[in-house]
Amino acid sequence: MWGPTIRPEFHLTKDGQEPLDPRRVARKVTKRKSRMYNEGYFDTVHFFRYFLLHGRARVVFDVGRQRIAVCGDFPQVDAR
Repeated sequence: MWGPTIRPEFHLTKDGQEPLDPRRVARKVTKRKSRMYNEGYFDTVHFFRYFLLHGRARVVFDVGRQRIAVCGDFPQVDAR
């Protein structure tokens, strides 16, 4: 069984198309991520999960003669 991972990242651009100079990216991303705690990451992951699945419980990709089904539910873990 395989599972995709979702990792929030920032891709900074000058104008929405042209990538920002790499020397300026590290400082800006570090500044943003230093203020983003677990709740922020969790919200971002939920947004992209909902966006990629169009609000459905799962998405199915046709790949050649096979299909790949990706469930949108997070794994359940019991922790104490």
